[in-house]
Amino acid sequence: MTMKVRHTLVLEPADRPVRSSVLVPSRRRRGRPERTYTLRIGSPRDVTEARRTGIPLHLVSPELVSTFGFPMTFRPTLVIWDELAEVLETPYPVQTFRSRKAAQTPRIEDLIIALLKIDVHAARAVGLRNPEFVNPARLLIRVVEENVEREATEVELQDLAPAIPRDGPSIPRHALEAQDRNNLSIGLL
Repeated sequence: MTMKVRHTLVLEPADRPVRSSVLVPSRRRRGRPERTYTLRIGSPRDVTEARRTGIPLHLVSPELVSTFGFPMTFRPTLVIWDELAEVLETPYPVQTFRSRKAAQTPRIEDLIIALLKIDVHAARAVGLRNPEFVNPARLLIRVVEENVEREATEVELQDLAPAIPRDGPSIPRHALEAQDRNNLSIGLL
């Protein structure tokens, strides 16, 4: 027999009923007095509504990455606290964060972590173009917390946070520097 842990969204008895298009009531099982919900996210507006209700998630989009000086195209990715992944229905690609706070109120270090799973070169470029906003200690914590040391080492994020543990090979330094030079964007964003 295989047992599976299932997470649910449950409205506490003291809470008022939720009126939200992103929280869809699940069918009550017999003998279960609790009302459970499924989280349904299908658009950026749904993300905004879910965030307004306090659900720890955010959307990483090309527009967001462009604001940090690296215009690129990719399919927007939903980043959600990993405890809620099983109750989520969405057409978006999904990344889970172990940190609830990082999923709820992301900082630039959290964007870098998300980009490591989308495009490692973009993650490096965002960090290198915004060094005044990157906290090396926080980047170290987030890399270790999300277990992305291998991806961070591949593009030498140690240039931003030297204490990041090395795991695996990295792209040769001359190739990284060439990539950094080729990734220049000129003009207004």
